[in-house]
Amino acid sequence: MSADFIVYEAKAFYNAYIGLEQLNREFEDKMLLWIPMLVNGAFSIEITLKAILFKRGIEYGKEHNLLILFEMLPKSIQDEIWSHLAEKAPEYADQKRRTDELTLISNAFVDYRYVFECKLVPAFDMRFLSAFANAAICTMFSLGYNLFLLPCTSEKTEVSVHATSIPAPEVPG
Repeated sequence: MSADFIVYEAKAFYNAYIGLEQLNREFEDKMLLWIPMLVNGAFSIEITLKAILFKRGIEYGKEHNLLILFEMLPKSIQDEIWSHLAEKAPEYADQKRRTDELTLISNAFVDYRYVFECKLVPAFDMRFLSAFANAAICTMFSLGYNLFLLPCTSEKTEVSVHATSIPAPEVPG
């Protein structure tokens, strides 16, 4: 696995989540994009946490639980994520409340991906998922983990992709 590619994938799934969130605001049927939006949001958090872990050389195996992945992070990075979260969503400054919410979304990617099988899934605050996804990606960028794919040409193909690691720009508040 490429360290750069996992960072790029984290950005890609976060952007997909944001795109679905914006599109959902325009739809009359607010439930139409709800599940795809939620699944992409939860998956963007998973990939972002894994990107940070991977870049730090921390093994995470085949873990998908967001709380477990979060707890694998060094304490300083956990604190940075919580700080970004409290800045964007002050209602989650309380440690118990945010831990409870993180516990509720911990399996959202799997739970909601298979919600059509009529299994009961926990209800949670979508605002928390959104704020946590933003806090995680902002933290990844603040750590200097960012990647851009740039088109380039080569003799073998007309167009290929070249990955370039570039320090992260400031993320607007």
